[in-house]
Amino acid sequence: MDRKVIDKNSFRAKFYYLVDWIGLKLADFVIVDTFAHGKFYNNTYGLNPKKQVLVYVGSDPDYFYPRKMQEETDVLFYGSYQPLQGAEVIIEAASKLPKTKFKMIGDGLSRRTTEDLAKKLNLKNVEFVNWLSLEKLATEIAKAKISLGIFSKSEKANVVIPNKVYDALATKKAVISASTKAMAEIINSNPGSIILVDKDNLQKLAQKLKDLLEDSAARRKYAINGYKLYKKMFTPEKVVKNLYKNFNNE
Repeated sequence: MDRKVIDKNSFRAKFYYLVDWIGLKLADFVIVDTFAHGKFYNNTYGLNPKKQVLVYVGSDPDYFYPRKMQEETDVLFYGSYQPLQGAEVIIEAASKLPKTKFKMIGDGLSRRTTEDLAKKLNLKNVEFVNWLSLEKLATEIAKAKISLGIFSKSEKANVVIPNKVYDALATKKAVISASTKAMAEIINSNPGSIILVDKDNLQKLAQKLKDLLEDSAARRKYAINGYKLYKKMFTPEKVVKNLYKNFNNE
């Protein structure tokens, strides 16, 4: 449904669906990383909501934490270039901001097409970097002014919150990501912590990036509020709370 490596109506797709269905039916508990993802399992596989245990992905404080470093990159993205991440949307937005420095870290399914698009648009403001160690990745996040989430219209993008969002919040950085069902779970009760734009909308993404880069006070405000959100909900102790509660009751 997201990577589209095989046809959704093929025998292989039906077989994989059956494997998932059996696994979900046999499990005593099913860990879901957002309520929206749990609803997807319920609608797609008939999974009983009472079996679901919410555990947000969170971030590892051994690597990702606020650091005082010179900000050298305007806009940072990292990921495995899965379709849900909408890397091409970021490149299109970069083409509207030729004086803004973008850094794209990682590798994966759509990296080649993303690089080809950057070359086609003759972009000089985008740097592609291969995967880094967690230590070096954490440093790159700390050296960025803005950290990006995901921007695809896919169903998977609609129901997950990627680790890159949590890592940036933990590093006390301003975050921009697509407005999705999953993001609404954490944003509605915590306004002003993450900047959201319409999915797959490069024009709004480019404008929001421009506005935020020109307003350092706004960036600091979002960074502070985002870090408060991380401390409130996404530290290791907080994300395992539901898991501990369910298992302890057993």
